[in-house]
Amino acid sequence: MPVLAETCLELCRPRPGQVMLDATLGRGGHASLFIPHLAGGAYVGLDLDAGNLAYAGERLAPIAAAHGVTLVLRHASFAQAPGVLEGRELPTLPGVPGL
Repeated sequence: MPVLAETCLELCRPRPGQVMLDATLGRGGHASLFIPHLAGGAYVGLDLDAGNLAYAGERLAPIAAAHGVTLVLRHASFAQAPGVLEGRELPTLPGVPGL
C-alpha cells in the first residue's frame, strides 16, 4: 500500500475525465490508486529510473485499460514535463502553469 494512500486520494481528488501528472512515478503505487478514479481521463507518469518505469508500466497498463484511462509513461524528469505533454491531445492541467 502506498504511503498516506487515503490522504493522497483526499487531497488530490481524482475524478473522471481528469488528466493527472505524476512527476515521480516510482513503481506506480499512488498511480494504482488514482487511475480507477479517472475514467475517460489520462495519467501521465514520469520517472528517471528506467527499471521503475518498466515495472510501473506492467503494473498500471491493465488498471488503465480496465478504466478507460490513457496511460502515458516516459523516462523523463519533472523539468521535461512540458515537452512530454506538448503535442498530445490532452486538456491542460489545472493548477500547473504552462501545462
